[in-house]
Amino acid sequence: MYSGFKNGENENDLDSLPFIYCAANIDSPAGIYDIIPYGGSDKNYEFFLVNGQLQIFDITGINNIENGEMNIYPNPTKNELFIKTDLIINKVEVYSSTSALLLSDNNFNGKISVSSLLKGIYLVKVYTDNGIIVNKIVKE
Repeated sequence: MYSGFKNGENENDLDSLPFIYCAANIDSPAGIYDIIPYGGSDKNYEFFLVNGQLQIFDITGINNIENGEMNIYPNPTKNELFIKTDLIINKVEVYSSTSALLLSDNNFNGKISVSSLLKGIYLVKVYTDNGIIVNKIVKE
C-alpha cells in the first residue's frame, strides 16, 4: 500500500516501484512468513518501507464438529450470505484466497454482507461452540 502522495499523484507517477520478497509459495505449509519490501525510488518522494507478514492457515475442512449441519447460501452470492445452523455461532470471518482477513462479524445475526468484496473465491470461517467450519464461497 502506498500513501502520502501530493498534487493528485499516485504510484503510477513514481520513477521505480518497490518490490516485495516472501519465502512463501503455493506449496508452503501453514505458518507465518515475513514480507520484506525493497527498492523503489523517486526524485520527489522518500520511501519508508515497512515489513509485513503473510499468515497461511491450514484449512482442511471441518474441525471438531460433532452436532448439526450448516447451510451457507446463496453460493454463488452477490450481496448477502446467509448461514443456517442449529449450532451457536460465535463469530464469522471471510478471508481472501491468500488468507487475508477481509470481514469479521462477532455479533452474527444469520447473515453477513459481502457487497464490499470483489468478484472471486473466498473462504468463510464460522466459529461455533462445537468447533470451526470453513467453506468456500463465490462472490459474483
